[in-house]
Amino acid sequence: MNARDRINELCALKAGWLDGHGEAVELDPEYVAKVVKAIVEMHAGPAPVGIYPTPEGYIQLEWIEGKEMRTIVIES
Repeated sequence: MNARDRINELCALKAGWLDGHGEAVELDPEYVAKVVKAIVEMHAGPAPVGIYPTPEGYIQLEWIEGKEMRTIVIES
C-alpha cells in the first residue's frame, strides 16, 4: 500500500476503530500527505516512514534517522 492510500485509510477511521475504543481520525488527508512528504524530503530521506493512527484520533509518523527512532504526531 502506498503512503497516499494509507493516509486515506487512516483519515477515514471512525470512532471505536480500536476494539470499541479509539477516536475518529478527523484530519484532512491532503494536509497529512503534505506533512509526510516534507518529513521524507527533510529527514527520512530513503528511509521508510511508518504511518499509524493513535487512540486519540491523531496520526503518528515514525522513521529511523541514523541510529535514532524519530516520531511525529499530527494532531491538526
